[in-house]
Amino acid sequence: MDPAESLHIRNLVMLLGAESPIVRRKVRHELSRSSDRLQLFLDTYQPELPPELLFELEEIRQRRQQSLRHENWLDWLRQPTFHLQLENALSYLAGVQSESPPYPPLSVMLDGIVQDFLAESGEHTPTGLNKYLFVENRYRGAEKSYYHPLNSNLPHVIATHKGLPISLALIFMLCGIRLGLNIQGFNLPGHFLARADEDGETLLFDCFNKGKRLSRQEMTAAALSPKIDFQGLLDRPPTAAQIITRVLLNMINAYYQDGSLNSYRQVQGLLSQLREHEAPAEDTEKPPLFQPGQLVRHRRYGYRGVVVELDPSCKADEAWYRSNLTQPRRDQPWYHVLVDCSTATTYAAQTSLEPDPDSAEIRHPLITLYFDRFQEGRYQRNETPWNMPG
Repeated sequence: MDPAESLHIRNLVMLLGAESPIVRRKVRHELSRSSDRLQLFLDTYQPELPPELLFELEEIRQRRQQSLRHENWLDWLRQPTFHLQLENALSYLAGVQSESPPYPPLSVMLDGIVQDFLAESGEHTPTGLNKYLFVENRYRGAEKSYYHPLNSNLPHVIATHKGLPISLALIFMLCGIRLGLNIQGFNLPGHFLARADEDGETLLFDCFNKGKRLSRQEMTAAALSPKIDFQGLLDRPPTAAQIITRVLLNMINAYYQDGSLNSYRQVQGLLSQLREHEAPAEDTEKPPLFQPGQLVRHRRYGYRGVVVELDPSCKADEAWYRSNLTQPRRDQPWYHVLVDCSTATTYAAQTSLEPDPDSAEIRHPLITLYFDRFQEGRYQRNETPWNMPG
């Protein structure tokens, strides 16, 4: 380490004892970002430092290393609480994204937000926290860079003050637990919201749009929509695994659009492991869950499409089936799917598909051949017989 860098680290270390908690937090932030140089500094000057500083520096170094440790992806599922599961999974994903600048541990950054909130706001309620974070525009939707992969990286979102609907809602939720507030996710298809109960009233917050609270009229309209099981979403808040699945799908889509194929495949692998862990045991017989015209998404590969035809069991020959990497059970419904933004048609097992939360239309050259119209989130199948291309 050159003398200038050494002096810089030494000055930061000395400031760890500053009276101001804001100064101490910023110093911890900077030292965490400089963890490699910090280790070099400790190797040289450790005998000269008091035990209190050594303890704090070692804690900073270990927390940074922990945030970058990738080998045990599903360990977060063993955490005892919902919020610890979320925080550990999001810390892991932040470490996976090697293109991210170095940031302090997620927990340190969330603690900092809460400290600032407590120092500046007297309204310690979900509404008060929403106002502080979003209404007052400290954090906002990443409208101009919506599909950037780092919008799913919570430390990056905190540092840049911009993110996706789900990223901003997660900051709201994880700050809320530190304040003793029960803020949950609301898994609305296409646009993740946050939900809290306050003064006997259920409130929905759109963190992406400056913390806008949905009005009674908007909630009633959503409840009446045939595309949304609104009461079900209220009764069954998303689990940590469901939320992380949605984060992973956002990352997969962002890396696909960005052309980062290695990262795309890496995150697909994480999603596949999670889904295999969460998947229920297969029944011997599976009734059809999807019908022609329904929008679906592939669980492993992330592509979306529309069902054009279904078979009660796999009709492909044995050679094709053996060439399938996953080889789902043959004795279940299989679906012919027109893949969005391509000319491809795939043949997928029921256990490989899930309903698509995105209600946007599918772009495929065969749409007009097999479907008459698109209405209320699904296609109307016509009478043209299915003839598999090729």
